[in-house]
Amino acid sequence: MIGIIPSREVITKYNAWVEFENGDYWVATGAWESARGRKANISYVDRAINKEFFNTVIKHCTIGFPYRGFLFFGEGELNEYDT
Repeated sequence: MIGIIPSREVITKYNAWVEFENGDYWVATGAWESARGRKANISYVDRAINKEFFNTVIKHCTIGFPYRGFLFFGEGELNEYDT
């Protein structure tokens, strides 16, 4: 896939994460109010998510500097101009 071997994977009822041999880790979490307070360098956002929720929760959780912090997928209203 990306050439980095996963060393540990965890899947729970509310989120999932994988840690790689190089020390990186990726976390997948659901889009709900309790996600407030989490921080991410990049957020992969389903375009079907409500625009208000995106602006009030996801935007504030994403620290994308010095690069673009949002990648959108799927179909729906959200697009790169909302960031």
